[in-house]
Amino acid sequence: MSEIIGMGAGEQNGESDQLELLSFEHWPMRAPRPDVIGEMVMSAKWRELMQAFAPTALDECDEYAFRGLMHTFPRALTQRHASVAASFVNWLGTNCGRGFLHQAARMVERIPNIREAYTAAWAIENTRHDGRNGGRRTIEAALVTQDQWPNHAVAPDLTADDCEVVETVVIWLSMRDGQRFLADCEAEISRRLDEQRAERMREFEHRRHAATGNRRDAWR
Repeated sequence: MSEIIGMGAGEQNGESDQLELLSFEHWPMRAPRPDVIGEMVMSAKWRELMQAFAPTALDECDEYAFRGLMHTFPRALTQRHASVAASFVNWLGTNCGRGFLHQAARMVERIPNIREAYTAAWAIENTRHDGRNGGRRTIEAALVTQDQWPNHAVAPDLTADDCEVVETVVIWLSMRDGQRFLADCEAEISRRLDEQRAERMREFEHRRHAATGNRRDAWR
């Protein structure tokens, strides 16, 4: 959703320079799966980050966080760009996405420049392979819509803008704020996974004790 407000200096010449107020929905094109903790955490943390206020009132503006992250993007930002970014971050929460982040971190050992290391890791990850993602490139798998998800024969129609948005997010991930975001997500994912394992162990112990009691009753 966007709103047009205000008049600019061009009004003096009989023209109106209108300022567009940006207001995007930072949800992925395919909803996070409730049973995939990484997707749930990454998507929620991303929305929280995108909705954060500027550090000072003087810096505050609409879509402050997204504008800052995408400051090198050469065209006006749209809802499509926000949806692409959110979808890619959602994919980072999958096993494949977390594997990419692991490989990017390892790439830093070979390429000291962390920005170049993450860019190189994404170039390798995004290469098409017949036996992976149903023959899709990673970006195609990450940006697939809810309707397209069940049909692996269908790949989304991508634009150069889509590719550049993802590349911009990858570069941001290599920076201080991006690294902080990843560390925060990883800590929350680990915490939830630990809780999940503990709950499963409690269920296992409960079933084991119940089965032992049943066997004892059978021998009486």
